[in-house]
Amino acid sequence: MHVDKLNYTNIHTGLTPNQIKRLELIRSSIINIQDSPEFSRIDYYPDVTLADAVYAIEELLEEATRQEPTKPILKLTISRRLSLSDILFKGTLVTFFTSGFFAIATIFSSGMNEVNARINVPGNVNWEEVAGLFEGGATASFALTLGGALGIVAANVKE
Repeated sequence: MHVDKLNYTNIHTGLTPNQIKRLELIRSSIINIQDSPEFSRIDYYPDVTLADAVYAIEELLEEATRQEPTKPILKLTISRRLSLSDILFKGTLVTFFTSGFFAIATIFSSGMNEVNARINVPGNVNWEEVAGLFEGGATASFALTLGGALGIVAANVKE
């Protein structure tokens, strides 16, 4: 929500017109810094960026000057900070689905091996070997899933 010029007229949050003007000035100053060539040369990767600060100010100004105070039905906030348990949970979900896909591929390969056993065509793929590879992948992926689940439990244990 990057807006160059914002007009605010109606105040509902208790902010004074002077405070709103100062927030607009801060927003413009941050954008000028962010867009400067000097800032782009800095090798700096903070958890909260200048763009996040501009977004927060714009949301505050939007809330402060809303024409009709309404309660949002759903408000999504994107946070760049993830806790250890969040990261483990997402990783565990990925490995869980990966093990499922490997298991399905193992079943498919075993079925194709049975088809090959009944139909003797030269140059057939050795589906038994393929099934073995997928079975190994499923086992390894399932082990990672279990490790991630144990990590989540360990990260959530309260002392």
